Amino acid sequence: MSYQSQNHFVVSTVGTSLLTKQIDRSNPDEKDWMKALTDHANLTLEKIPQNVREIITTLQDRARQKLSQEEISSIRKSSAELNGIYGLYHNKMI
Repeated sequence: MSYQSQNHFVVSTVGTSLLTKQIDRSNPDEKDWMKALTDHANLTLEKIPQNVREIITTLQDRARQKLSQEEISSIRKSSAELNGIYGLYHNKMI
């Protein structure tokens, strides 16, 4: 049976791991980034301080760069949700 011909219904929470896994915890300049994100969770863009917006933009850029790579193992390590989806499709995403 080919997995390409099967349909899958996936229910997944949309988490923040794609962003938070981009934090370089060995970098002292980024040691408070996780707390900054947590402290400002669920706020509208207008209410997020500029310094936290800059953190988010940096993490978005890193995530985009990682996702643009063709190395599946790197993409799977980017977030728990993506890892699960790639697992369902046996690393064969269209």
